[in-house]
Amino acid sequence: MGLLEFNIIKDKMEYINPKLLEIIGYNRDEIKDVHVYSRMIPQKQLFKIINSSEERYLEFYIINKKGDIKWLAGKRINLYNDQGEVESIRLWVQDITER
Repeated sequence: MGLLEFNIIKDKMEYINPKLLEIIGYNRDEIKDVHVYSRMIPQKQLFKIINSSEERYLEFYIINKKGDIKWLAGKRINLYNDQGEVESIRLWVQDITER
């Protein structure tokens, strides 16, 4: 299961686990480059992820480092700050491309 935590306020990835790095084909240093996101997640798919309801099942695609389309499915949860605002989102996803 791939895991990603993204801080919306800081516009920064806080955590990505090795399984998700394997799925997307990038290493930890490459993923720090903000331009990678624009190549990897098409705008329409990013909008779907960000605007999804909390704890809702998601299916979306990304483009991995090799240029292949990978379909991912999983859940998203919101993490809130002390003021009750969504600070980060956490995604648990698995590769469903073969399906």
